[in-house]
Amino acid sequence: PHTRGWRKYYHQFRNKPATHLTAFIILHEVTAVLPFGLIFGLLTWTDWRPPVSEESMDEALQRARKLVYRLTRGAGLTPEDRAEWEMQPAAAQEQTLANRGMVMEWVSSYFSQIKPISLVHLATTYALVKLLLPVRIATSLALTPSTAK
Repeated sequence: PHTRGWRKYYHQFRNKPATHLTAFIILHEVTAVLPFGLIFGLLTWTDWRPPVSEESMDEALQRARKLVYRLTRGAGLTPEDRAEWEMQPAAAQEQTLANRGMVMEWVSSYFSQIKPISLVHLATTYALVKLLLPVRIATSLALTPSTAK
């Protein structure tokens, strides 16, 4: 029997589900990564500015820096790690603190180099790619049968 419409795709999927799922996942990721790079590049190239004051952008960057600091301040020290750390000799404790200090120095130097507008471009790009989700899913579904072959 000759199948028509979506039924032929259903039979193809039923015969090779792993191939079709893999193709869909790859297509879904590609439809996210390519627009992300293109949109971010376009926003950066055109030096797009949202209708927001520079003070607001600076304040948002300061908040982001504080958040990253809070998230990395306890980097690698769970309560179990802390208990183990407290049982170490003083020299080992100092080395652990020095290592954490180097991580924090790297994070703070990295964030000091980021321009506020770059964070705005990243956030805008992320939001636009998320808005494109229905289109991305439809595109991935449409291209899955031919890609799975």
